[in-house]
Amino acid sequence: MRYQVFLGIARGEANLGNFNNAYRALKEASDILPKTSGPIKVVQLIGVELELAKLSKSLCNKNYLEKIGNLAIMIARNHGYIRYKERVREYLNDILN
Repeated sequence: MRYQVFLGIARGEANLGNFNNAYRALKEASDILPKTSGPIKVVQLIGVELELAKLSKSLCNKNYLEKIGNLAIMIARNHGYIRYKERVREYLNDILN
């Protein structure tokens, strides 16, 4: 449950333009995400990271973002998470183009 709260805080802070706080909350979510969690949580975490990169227009390493984005798309496709797959694809297109 705390994992979802930190993802929400990260997204909220990013929408308010507080990107340092957003990335800090994303790190908290990542730190408490158990290594044994299901694939949906990994896809959610990557999706929020891409959303923050898009909103912050940061100078993040695009190769890194493309790599994790493609990983999330593959996981989402393999597990039938169509909505997440499309969302991640949209974020990637916005970031890389």
